Amino acid sequence: MSGIIWKGESQYDNSPIMLLATGEDKPSSNIKTGAMIQLWILRTDMPPVEAVKQELDGAVCGECPMRWNNEGGCYVIPFHYSIMWKKAMTSESRYTPQQLATLSRKKHLPIRTGAYGDPAMVPLEVWKQMGVMPKGSGYTHQWETADTGYAELVMASVESLEKKEEANKLGYRTFRILSSPADLAGDEVMCPNYTQGTQCRTCGLCGGLRSKAKNVAIPMH
Repeated sequence: MSGIIWKGESQYDNSPIMLLATGEDKPSSNIKTGAMIQLWILRTDMPPVEAVKQELDGAVCGECPMRWNNEGGCYVIPFHYSIMWKKAMTSESRYTPQQLATLSRKKHLPIRTGAYGDPAMVPLEVWKQMGVMPKGSGYTHQWETADTGYAELVMASVESLEKKEEANKLGYRTFRILSSPADLAGDEVMCPNYTQGTQCRTCGLCGGLRSKAKNVAIPMH
Protein backbone atom coordinates (compact mmCIF):
# COMPACT_ATOMS: atom_id res chain seq x y z
CA MET A 1 0.00 0.00 0.00
CA SER A 2 1.19 3.53 -0.71
CA GLY A 3 -0.06 7.04 -0.11
CA ILE A 4 0.77 10.51 -1.37
CA ILE A 5 1.84 12.83 1.44
CA TRP A 6 2.25 16.03 -0.52
CA LYS A 7 2.12 17.46 -4.03
CA GLY A 8 3.69 20.73 -5.07
CA GLU A 9 6.59 22.38 -6.85
CA SER A 10 10.21 21.27 -6.75
CA GLN A 11 12.55 23.53 -4.81
CA TYR A 12 15.00 23.06 -7.68
CA ASP A 13 13.08 24.10 -10.79
CA ASN A 14 9.40 24.43 -9.80
CA SER A 15 8.45 21.24 -11.68
CA PRO A 16 5.45 19.29 -10.31
CA ILE A 17 6.56 16.68 -7.79
CA MET A 18 5.11 14.55 -5.01
CA LEU A 19 6.17 12.92 -1.77
CA LEU A 20 5.05 9.29 -1.81
CA ALA A 21 5.08 6.92 1.18
CA THR A 22 5.36 3.14 0.92
CA GLY A 23 6.05 0.37 3.41
CA GLU A 24 3.36 1.36 5.89
CA ASP A 25 1.70 -2.06 5.72
CA LYS A 26 4.14 -4.26 3.82
CA PRO A 27 7.73 -3.96 5.10
CA SER A 28 10.38 -2.99 2.59
CA SER A 29 12.48 -5.84 1.19
CA ASN A 30 15.57 -3.63 1.44
CA ILE A 31 17.98 -5.68 3.54
CA LYS A 32 20.17 -2.71 4.46
CA THR A 33 17.38 -0.49 5.77
CA GLY A 34 15.04 -3.12 7.19
CA ALA A 35 11.38 -2.32 7.81
CA MET A 36 10.99 1.44 7.41
CA ILE A 37 8.44 3.74 5.85
CA GLN A 38 10.04 4.69 2.56
CA LEU A 39 9.48 8.19 1.18
CA TRP A 40 9.95 8.78 -2.56
CA ILE A 41 10.31 12.19 -4.21
CA LEU A 42 8.99 11.79 -7.76
CA ARG A 43 7.74 13.96 -10.61
CA THR A 44 3.98 13.81 -11.03
CA ASP A 45 3.95 14.52 -14.77
CA MET A 46 6.02 11.50 -15.87
CA PRO A 47 7.38 8.19 -14.53
CA PRO A 48 10.90 8.20 -13.03
CA VAL A 49 12.38 6.40 -16.03
CA GLU A 50 11.04 9.07 -18.40
CA ALA A 51 12.40 11.84 -16.21
CA VAL A 52 15.85 10.27 -16.47
CA LYS A 53 15.59 9.71 -20.22
CA GLN A 54 14.51 13.30 -20.81
CA GLU A 55 17.13 14.61 -18.37
CA LEU A 56 14.41 16.14 -16.22
CA ASP A 57 15.25 14.26 -13.03
CA GLY A 58 16.90 17.35 -11.58
CA ALA A 59 13.44 18.22 -10.25
CA VAL A 60 13.82 15.46 -7.67
CA CYS A 61 17.60 15.03 -7.54
CA GLY A 62 18.83 18.60 -7.86
CA GLU A 63 22.56 18.92 -8.51
CA CYS A 64 23.46 15.61 -6.91
CA PRO A 65 26.79 14.43 -8.40
CA MET A 66 25.51 10.85 -8.23
CA ARG A 67 22.50 11.68 -10.40
CA TRP A 68 21.97 9.45 -13.43
CA ASN A 69 22.33 12.30 -15.90
CA ASN A 70 25.52 13.40 -14.18
CA GLU A 71 26.86 9.87 -14.75
CA GLY A 72 27.66 9.70 -11.09
CA GLY A 73 26.71 6.08 -10.52
CA CYS A 74 23.59 6.41 -8.35
CA TYR A 75 22.82 3.09 -6.65
CA VAL A 76 19.05 3.69 -6.90
CA ILE A 77 17.70 2.36 -10.19
CA PRO A 78 14.54 4.33 -11.13
CA PHE A 79 13.72 2.08 -14.08
CA HIS A 80 11.89 -0.31 -11.74
CA TYR A 81 9.49 2.27 -10.30
CA SER A 82 7.06 2.89 -13.16
CA ILE A 83 4.42 0.53 -11.73
CA MET A 84 4.67 2.13 -8.29
CA TRP A 85 4.37 5.59 -9.87
CA LYS A 86 1.28 4.59 -11.89
CA LYS A 87 -0.41 3.12 -8.81
CA ALA A 88 0.29 6.27 -6.84
CA MET A 89 -1.11 8.52 -9.55
CA THR A 90 -4.36 6.54 -9.80
CA SER A 91 -4.82 5.76 -6.11
CA GLU A 92 -6.99 7.82 -3.78
CA SER A 93 -4.81 6.94 -0.80
CA ARG A 94 -3.56 10.08 0.92
CA TYR A 95 -1.90 10.99 4.21
CA THR A 96 -1.13 14.35 5.71
CA PRO A 97 2.42 14.74 7.04
CA GLN A 98 1.00 14.67 10.58
CA GLN A 99 -0.87 11.42 9.91
CA LEU A 100 2.27 9.80 8.53
CA ALA A 101 4.29 10.77 11.59
CA THR A 102 1.57 9.39 13.88
CA LEU A 103 1.47 6.16 11.88
CA SER A 104 5.26 5.88 12.09
CA ARG A 105 5.21 6.07 15.87
CA LYS A 106 2.20 3.79 16.26
CA LYS A 107 3.73 1.04 14.13
CA HIS A 108 7.29 1.64 15.36
CA LEU A 109 8.43 2.18 11.77
CA PRO A 110 11.28 4.68 11.30
CA ILE A 111 11.07 6.93 8.24
CA ARG A 112 13.57 6.89 5.39
CA THR A 113 13.12 10.35 3.93
CA GLY A 114 14.67 9.74 0.51
CA ALA A 115 14.34 6.23 -0.88
CA TYR A 116 14.62 8.09 -4.19
CA GLY A 117 15.08 11.81 -4.67
CA ASP A 118 16.55 14.47 -2.40
CA PRO A 119 14.52 15.57 0.65
CA ALA A 120 15.57 19.18 0.04
CA MET A 121 13.42 19.20 -3.12
CA VAL A 122 10.40 19.19 -0.78
CA PRO A 123 9.78 22.48 1.07
CA LEU A 124 11.06 22.48 4.63
CA GLU A 125 7.60 23.49 5.84
CA VAL A 126 6.23 20.12 4.71
CA TRP A 127 8.73 18.26 6.87
CA LYS A 128 8.01 20.57 9.81
CA GLN A 129 4.34 19.58 9.62
CA MET A 130 5.36 16.17 10.96
CA GLY A 131 6.20 17.80 14.27
CA VAL A 132 9.03 16.14 16.16
CA MET A 133 10.31 13.90 13.38
CA PRO A 134 10.25 10.18 14.24
CA LYS A 135 13.45 8.16 14.14
CA GLY A 136 14.80 7.58 10.66
CA SER A 137 17.44 8.40 8.06
CA GLY A 138 17.96 10.80 5.18
CA TYR A 139 20.62 12.52 3.08
CA THR A 140 20.92 15.62 0.93
CA HIS A 141 23.46 16.70 -1.67
CA GLN A 142 21.88 20.19 -1.70
CA TRP A 143 23.38 21.26 1.64
CA GLU A 144 25.47 24.04 0.06
CA THR A 145 22.39 25.90 -1.17
CA ALA A 146 19.43 24.56 0.85
CA ASP A 147 17.99 26.12 4.00
CA THR A 148 20.15 24.96 6.92
CA GLY A 149 16.92 23.91 8.64
CA TYR A 150 17.23 20.63 6.71
CA ALA A 151 20.19 19.77 8.96
CA GLU A 152 17.71 18.79 11.66
CA LEU A 153 16.27 16.15 9.36
CA VAL A 154 19.04 14.81 7.14
CA MET A 155 22.76 14.28 6.75
CA ALA A 156 24.86 16.29 4.32
CA SER A 157 26.12 13.77 1.78
CA VAL A 158 29.76 14.50 0.92
CA GLU A 159 32.62 12.85 -0.96
CA SER A 160 35.68 14.59 0.51
CA LEU A 161 37.13 15.70 3.83
CA GLU A 162 37.05 19.31 2.66
CA LYS A 163 33.32 19.13 1.90
CA LYS A 164 32.70 17.42 5.24
CA GLU A 165 34.30 20.35 7.04
CA GLU A 166 32.31 22.87 4.98
CA ALA A 167 29.03 21.10 5.78
CA ASN A 168 29.92 20.84 9.46
CA LYS A 169 30.49 24.60 9.58
CA LEU A 170 26.99 25.10 8.19
CA GLY A 171 25.59 23.02 11.04
CA TYR A 172 25.16 19.65 9.32
CA ARG A 173 26.32 16.26 10.42
CA THR A 174 27.75 14.44 7.41
CA PHE A 175 27.71 11.08 5.67
CA ARG A 176 30.95 10.68 3.73
CA ILE A 177 32.09 8.18 1.11
CA LEU A 178 35.65 7.02 1.85
CA SER A 179 38.20 5.75 -0.66
CA SER A 180 39.37 3.32 2.06
CA PRO A 181 38.61 2.62 5.75
CA ALA A 182 41.95 4.19 6.67
CA ASP A 183 40.61 7.61 5.61
CA LEU A 184 38.18 7.77 8.55
CA ALA A 185 38.52 11.11 10.38
CA GLY A 186 38.60 11.51 14.15
CA ASP A 187 35.14 13.04 14.27
CA GLU A 188 33.60 10.26 12.16
CA VAL A 189 32.25 6.83 12.98
CA MET A 190 32.08 4.00 10.47
CA CYS A 191 28.57 3.07 9.33
CA PRO A 192 27.35 0.23 11.61
CA ASN A 193 25.84 -1.53 8.61
CA TYR A 194 29.34 -1.81 7.13
CA THR A 195 30.99 -2.92 10.37
CA GLN A 196 28.26 -5.00 12.01
CA GLY A 197 25.45 -5.44 9.51
CA THR A 198 23.16 -3.25 11.63
CA GLN A 199 20.03 -2.22 9.73
CA CYS A 200 19.12 1.45 9.35
CA ARG A 201 15.80 0.91 11.17
CA THR A 202 17.62 0.07 14.41
CA CYS A 203 20.63 2.37 13.96
CA GLY A 204 19.31 5.92 13.68
CA LEU A 205 22.74 7.54 13.27
CA CYS A 206 21.80 9.13 9.94
CA GLY A 207 18.96 11.21 11.34
CA GLY A 208 20.63 14.60 11.00
CA LEU A 209 20.75 16.63 14.21
CA ARG A 210 18.16 14.33 15.77
CA SER A 211 21.20 12.19 16.63
CA LYS A 212 24.00 13.67 18.73
CA ALA A 213 26.53 11.14 17.40
CA LYS A 214 29.63 11.79 15.29
CA ASN A 215 29.57 12.20 11.54
CA VAL A 216 29.12 8.91 9.66
CA ALA A 217 31.29 7.45 6.92
CA ILE A 218 31.42 4.36 4.76
CA PRO A 219 34.00 2.99 2.28
CA MET A 220 33.05 3.25 -1.38
CA HIS A 221 30.93 0.25 -2.31
